[in-house]
Amino acid sequence: MSYLVLARKYRPQSFDEVAGQEHVTRTLQNAIKSGRLAHAYLFSGSRGVGKTSIARILAKAINCEKNKDGSPCNKCSSCEEITAGTSVDVIEIDAASNRGIDSVRELREGVRYAPARSKFKVYIIDEVHMLTKEAWNALLKTLEEPPDHAIFLFATTEVHKVLPTILSRVQRFDFRRLTPQGISEQITKVLKDEKIGLSDEAIQLVARLSEGGMRDALSLLDLVSASFDRDTKKQPITEQEVADLTGVAGRELIEQTLEAIVKKDALAVITCVEKLYDYGYDVQNFYKEVLGGIRDALVMRATGEKAGEVMDLPESSVARLKEIFDGCDTTFVDQLFLIFQSGEQAVFNSAHQRYVLEALLLRMAQAEPLESLGAIDERLARIEGSLGSGGGGAPARRGPPARPTEGAAPARAAAPDTQSKPESSSIVSGAEPGCADSGNASAAAPVPPGQEIPEWRLIAGNLAERKMRWRGMLSAASLRMEARGVVLVPTDDKFEKARRLMGAEDLTELLRTIGEELAGERGGEAPPVILGELDLSVREAAPERAQAKAEARSEELDERARVKREARENPVVAQVLDKFSVGDINIRKKRG
Repeated sequence: MSYLVLARKYRPQSFDEVAGQEHVTRTLQNAIKSGRLAHAYLFSGSRGVGKTSIARILAKAINCEKNKDGSPCNKCSSCEEITAGTSVDVIEIDAASNRGIDSVRELREGVRYAPARSKFKVYIIDEVHMLTKEAWNALLKTLEEPPDHAIFLFATTEVHKVLPTILSRVQRFDFRRLTPQGISEQITKVLKDEKIGLSDEAIQLVARLSEGGMRDALSLLDLVSASFDRDTKKQPITEQEVADLTGVAGRELIEQTLEAIVKKDALAVITCVEKLYDYGYDVQNFYKEVLGGIRDALVMRATGEKAGEVMDLPESSVARLKEIFDGCDTTFVDQLFLIFQSGEQAVFNSAHQRYVLEALLLRMAQAEPLESLGAIDERLARIEGSLGSGGGGAPARRGPPARPTEGAAPARAAAPDTQSKPESSSIVSGAEPGCADSGNASAAAPVPPGQEIPEWRLIAGNLAERKMRWRGMLSAASLRMEARGVVLVPTDDKFEKARRLMGAEDLTELLRTIGEELAGERGGEAPPVILGELDLSVREAAPERAQAKAEARSEELDERARVKREARENPVVAQVLDKFSVGDINIRKKRG
């Protein structure tokens, strides 16, 4: 007998042998035991997770002569025929090659006839998403009300392509990818039965490369076992040998790359990329493994001693990662992850993948840890404290001043003065010296009454960027210094329109924020800002210029009309207009 590949030899023959799909097998067994079988099932999931295998097991279970607890006995004639693929009552159809309406018509004709030997006639249609829309429509009625003896089992890897009208007529099961740990356990059982020796690291690599598909893992195991003629029980196949065979970077190269990045060793980084290309390893797989290594380091930092429970890595690899990232904090590891992840498309889509990958890895190796916001704020506080203790030469801190707590002592002693002064006296020209902040040497020069505060345009621009709803009022107002204090004076009718859209609380917040910004720009305490009356003098200051501009525009239009009239009267121009069917003439000034 010819050699039977491992994927076929170890195909599950009962529900108990299926790995990783307990939610599906349990439901189907209960349905068989209780006699609540649906007439159509849809199995969806990625490749190699057991969709077709469970469909065959279900076909055996419902036709088994000695069914026990919802599972097939695999000993009766019906089970043996279905296992061998010779049962006339279990029809397997590949929808990729039988996708047309003619194939569905043949199916509809055959489904009417009762099964020859079994209890049910079962149709297993694989890759069902490949059926055409016309084929689905032809099957709709049969699928909705099939004969009592017919059961449909659909399998697909792209369930989103199945029509909604079909999904509403079937029971759907979503198959999960197998975990690397689950695949490793299954591989270990197969290795024991086949007397093949693989190291634990090699088993883990095979499990990772299979990407959740048991069939892919067994096919890869077939390749690995056939590549070595030595007694692998005495000399197990190593991880590096599996990596060389499959064309992926081994764990050792990944760890060397990560160590070079953390140690900021640019030469070692270039050497690792050179090895990658010299051995012909797959660049995308290398990228994924390096990104996965940084992710594992983040998980270790976040979970501590429980990291082994959520990482599918051998203990030796976990210990090595801890050694590599021992001196790195979580913020820096996260920074490395973001840098590397941001270059994914550049690496994959570039015609010069090596150079892009080298540049990306070097950027990571040269990255400096970012300082946290808390540390920056603490450092700024220390600097301000040291400057403040040096006397009056300390610069004023920009931005709104901190609000004093209730009952707190005053920040500075009031200057001896018998007359009470307004809070904005440090801004108004001619204020008493004792009213100004004597400890703030950088305070701006006072503003004479009746003039606009010089910093107003800067303050208005900052606030307009901060809150969009304030823009209308800020663009139609001026901040002036008057005898009664700081006044926000409307200079356009648009101010009132914008004001109507704002509530009283929002307007109060705007005035308070203007005072805080003014204090931040000029120093001192935040003065109260008063809303003044409409002043159109700015808009009405130049009516003569507006009139002159309007007259100049009128003269320009008259001149254009005259030139256009003379052009139409010209015989040559008229001939050109007639030949090209031009309806109008555009007159422009000659530049220069």
